[in-house]
Amino acid sequence: MKKSLPFLLALTLSCGHADAAPRPNIILVMADDMGWGDPGYNSTTVTYADGTPHPDQGWISTPTMDTMAANGLRFDRFYAASAVCSPTRASCLLGRNPFRAGVPTANSGRMEFDETPLSEVLAGAGYTCGHFGKWHLGVLTTLTNDANRGGPGSENEYSAPWHHGYDVCYVTESKVPTYHPYRKANNSAALPTSFSDSNFYGSRYWRMPAAWNETSGEGDAVPVNEVNDAFDGDDSKLIVDQAIPFIQGAVAQGKPFFVVVWFHTPHKPTTDPDGTSAVDSPDTVKDSIEDLDTALGRLRDELTTLGVRGNTMLWVTSDNGPEDGQDSANETDTVRSIRSGRLLERKRSLHEGGLRVPGILEWPDVITSGITTNVPASTSDYYPTILDYLELSVPNQKPLDGISLRPFIEGTATERTKPIGFKFSGDHSWVNQQYKLINDGSGWELYDLINIPAGEEPEQSALATAANVGTKPQAVQNIYNTMLAEFNAWNATLSPDTPYVHSSQPTVVLSTPSGTVDAPFVVTATFNEAVTQLHANEFVVSNGTASGLSGSGTTWTVTITPGLSGAVTIDLPEGCAIDAYGNPNGQSNQLSVSYTDLRVHEVVTLVSTAGQTVDSNGTVDATSNGSNNDEKFTAGTINDGVANPYTTPLFVRGNGVDATHRVSAYTRFNLSALTGHPIISASLNFNGHSLNEGGAVDIQLSALAVNWAETGPPAPTYSPAIYGEVVSGGSIITNLEDSNHTKDYSVDVTTIVRNWTDGVWQNYGILFQLSSDTSNNGLGIKTSGEGALELTVEVLPFKVNTISADTDGDITLEWNSIAGASYRIEANDDLDPEWEQVAMVTGSPGEHTSYTHIEGMIGFDRRFYRVVFLSH
Repeated sequence: MKKSLPFLLALTLSCGHADAAPRPNIILVMADDMGWGDPGYNSTTVTYADGTPHPDQGWISTPTMDTMAANGLRFDRFYAASAVCSPTRASCLLGRNPFRAGVPTANSGRMEFDETPLSEVLAGAGYTCGHFGKWHLGVLTTLTNDANRGGPGSENEYSAPWHHGYDVCYVTESKVPTYHPYRKANNSAALPTSFSDSNFYGSRYWRMPAAWNETSGEGDAVPVNEVNDAFDGDDSKLIVDQAIPFIQGAVAQGKPFFVVVWFHTPHKPTTDPDGTSAVDSPDTVKDSIEDLDTALGRLRDELTTLGVRGNTMLWVTSDNGPEDGQDSANETDTVRSIRSGRLLERKRSLHEGGLRVPGILEWPDVITSGITTNVPASTSDYYPTILDYLELSVPNQKPLDGISLRPFIEGTATERTKPIGFKFSGDHSWVNQQYKLINDGSGWELYDLINIPAGEEPEQSALATAANVGTKPQAVQNIYNTMLAEFNAWNATLSPDTPYVHSSQPTVVLSTPSGTVDAPFVVTATFNEAVTQLHANEFVVSNGTASGLSGSGTTWTVTITPGLSGAVTIDLPEGCAIDAYGNPNGQSNQLSVSYTDLRVHEVVTLVSTAGQTVDSNGTVDATSNGSNNDEKFTAGTINDGVANPYTTPLFVRGNGVDATHRVSAYTRFNLSALTGHPIISASLNFNGHSLNEGGAVDIQLSALAVNWAETGPPAPTYSPAIYGEVVSGGSIITNLEDSNHTKDYSVDVTTIVRNWTDGVWQNYGILFQLSSDTSNNGLGIKTSGEGALELTVEVLPFKVNTISADTDGDITLEWNSIAGASYRIEANDDLDPEWEQVAMVTGSPGEHTSYTHIEGMIGFDRRFYRVVFLSH
C-alpha cells in the first residue's frame, strides 16, 4: 500500500536487503592427549637423530587426518597453549593465555562469565552453536556428585556450555573411558544399568537444561541406556552421532554453524573394544585414535553430503602432548617417544613434546591445494583468526595473546614476529619464529629450533643457559637477553590482565580535526607501519556508526555518523588490522568528540491504546493472576514493608515457589501519527515500582509477533512468539527510591519502531517480561498520571528542500534524509496515477541527500518529481 504525502513524498511499507556473502561454518576438533607423532602423516617421518627410522613408524592408521593434512594447511609447528587440558581449551575459545582467563591448570578455575568466548561472539553474529564431547572448563552440576569436581559446594566452579551462548550441548565435565564411556575401565565389568551402579565410571554426559542461572544447578543428565551400546561402545562415534544431526539442522535452517567437537580420545583410560588388551596398552591407544579418525571421517563426509564442506573451516588439533604410560609397542625411549615425534618430553612439560601437537585447517573454498608451513601457530590463534575472517570485533575486548593466521592461510606472510608465551606449574617458555627460551625449574635455556646440529634432535644442545650466557658470542647474548626481557614484560601483563604490546605489534592513533562537530565527520587512523584487513565495522563507536573506510598502508580514514546530540566516542580494538607478518594492532586511544545535531526534529509522544497482564496459565483476568499479585499491584498497599506508591493493572512478576504468580504484560500503540516520517530514535518510558530490592532480575521488552486482544480472542499468552532480539530495560533493583522502590525507566526501542513503520514487522505491540521468571520479584508499570507509560519517538521532518534544473536538462533534488535509509526517486509527466521510477538512492552520511537526474527534462515542457521514503 502507498500513502501520498505533502511535498510530493510517499511512504511504502517494504524494503530490500542485499544478499551478504555466505559466512563460513566453523568446526573445532580436538583430540585429548594425542601427540604430534600419533597421526600417520607425522608418524611415518619419525626417525632417530642418526636418521634411522623409528620401528613403529605409521603404527596408527589415520587416513582421514592424513588426507586433511595433504589437502589443507598443515602446521608443522602448532602449539597447544598449555601442557595440559583445561588451559588449552580456554585458549581455543578466548584467544587468550589461560593464565589471563583464570584457568592455569587442569581441574582448576572455570570459564568466567565476563569472558567473551567464540560461542557467545558467534551466537551474537547469527551462528547456531553446539558443543559435543569434553568440556573441562567448569563443573556441569552443583547438585550431583559428578566427574572430577561436580557436586554440592562447587558453585564457584559452575560454568557450563548453557552459560556461554550454545544452543545445544552433549558434554562431560572431564575424561571418560574411550570405549563404553559410562563403564568402569575394566574389561570384565558389565555395562552399568544406572548412575548408582557400582560399574558406573562416574562422569555423566549432560545436555542443555530447560532453564538455568549462573549460581547453581545442573544440566540434563543423559541416561545410561542412551549411552550404553553393547555392540559399538566407541566414545568418539557417540560424540559424532550427536554432532551430525545438529549440523544437519543448521543446514536445513540455512544458518551458519559453530561446532566444537572435543574428543576424549586418547586420554586415559583407553580401553579395548575386544576386551582382551590391557587398559592403556599400545593396542588400546592405537584403537582409540583409529576410531577417532573414523569418526572424524564420518563428520567430514557428512559435510560433503550436505554440500557445505567447501565453506567450512575444519580445524583439528590436540590439547597437549602424549600422556605418560601410553606408548607404542616397540618404544624404548619414553622421554623422546614416537608419540611426541621424538620431540623432548610429553604432557605436563613445556618442552616441545608437551606442547607441539598436530595442527590442520581444511577449508576447500579458501585452501584449494595442500600447504605445509613451519610458522609457529597456537590454539590461542583460533579466536582472532575467525573474528578476522568474519570482520567481527568485540566491544571492550579483553587482551588477546593470539594473532590472526589469515596472512599465513592466504600466503601473504611466512614469518611470525609476535612470540608465543607459555606458563605451567612454575615453568616458563617464550617461543618465536626461530628460538625457544625455556625455564623448566633448572634455569633459563635458549634453543634454536630451526638450525639443529647434524646428529642432534630439537632441544638437545642449548645455545646458552643462565649459567653461561655471559661467555657466549654477543649475538647469542642479544637473542637471550631480548627474549628474556620480552617474556618478563609479557608475564607482567597476565595478572593485571593488561595488553602486551610486542615491539613488532603495529600501534594506531585516532584523530579528527575538531573536538566539536555538527554533522558526520572523518576520523583518521594513523598506524606506525603498513597494515591490511581493516574494516569499518571494527571501529567501536558509541552514539553513532562507522562507514566509508578508505586508505591503505599507514593512513586510513573512516566516516562517523553520529546518533543523538552529545558525546561520541571512537576506538579501534586490538587485533583489527595486521601487518605484513600477521601481527595484530594494539588497542588505539579512545577519541571523544561532542556532537550537536542541528537538524530540525519533531517529537511524537504516543500513549498506550491497550494493555493486559497474563499469567503462566494463560489467563488474563486480574483475579486469576493470583491473590498475591492482586494484593501487591492492583489493590494492595504494602510491598516488602514499603508503602505501595500506586496501583496498576499492568505488571510483571516472577516467583520461584508458586508458578501461578508469574505474570507477563502486553501493551500496544497506534502508530498512525508516524506515517511517512523517518525515525531518528524511539524510547519506551515509564515509572515502575519493584516489589523488593532482593530479587536481582532485569525487565525485558520484545516486539510481539502474534495478534491479541485485551479480552480475546485471540487472548494473550504467557510466552508468545516475538520478532527479533529481546531488549533489556535494566535491573529492577538498582537505583530505586528508598521510600517506595520506584524509578523511571527509558528503554531504547528504535529498532522495534523502525521495523514496525517499515512494514518489516506487524505492529502487535510490546511484551514485558522478567529476565528470570523464577526470581521472586515483580515490577508494576505506571499507566496513568505523571510517569505513565508512553512511547516517545523522534522523527525527521521529511521534505524536498530544493529542486533545480540547468540548461542541459539535468534535474537536481535535495531532501532531508537519514544516513543509510532507502529512497526512491520517481517522475510523472502529468500527475498520472502511475509514477515512473528514476533511481534508488541511499541516504548520505550528512543531513541531506541530493540526486541529479541527467537530462531528465530533455523532451519535456514540464515534469513532476517526488522522493519516496522506503525504509530505514
